[in-house]
Amino acid sequence: MIAAVAAFAVIYAFATAMPTHLPGLAEAYGLNAGAMMLSICMATNTLGKILLGVLIDKTGEKVSIMLYGILIFIGLILLALIPSDISMLIGAGLLGLCYSVATVGTVMLCKTMFGIENYSSVYPKISMGTTLANAAGASIIGYLYDFTGSYLIALYLIMALVAVSMIIIAKCYQRKTAR
Repeated sequence: MIAAVAAFAVIYAFATAMPTHLPGLAEAYGLNAGAMMLSICMATNTLGKILLGVLIDKTGEKVSIMLYGILIFIGLILLALIPSDISMLIGAGLLGLCYSVATVGTVMLCKTMFGIENYSSVYPKISMGTTLANAAGASIIGYLYDFTGSYLIALYLIMALVAVSMIIIAKCYQRKTAR
């Protein structure tokens, strides 16, 4: 179970590296929305955490995290496939929700899967992995752009990882209820 939760956390930590490349993505598309994309992304970073906390209190971790995963996936589709100012701004806003899942979602998932009594021994290990994943993500995304001349491969990679994260969440809760 710890490997699954760690993989989930690492996926979203990796995704949080993409927003640093949003100005470059806008430039690659020939758009002037890069700074605004980053600003909107950071606004949803903050507001998304508050909203995720409220959603978790109302609907539980599984539903809330899955909903955020779907919204992030939609944001990535917009960023990858519809290069217009408005779609880029909406996509950046939805991508900003990845910070919420990486922080609030991971904390709540650890608490639920391992209990309060084991949380303090499990979460720090997972958190260290997320820090490394974010740092690696920024470099990997940059290298993918340098090698291909496009951010599409990075966006598709993150889409695939988000899809995998939703499978991981479903399996974690399936195992938890089977106990």
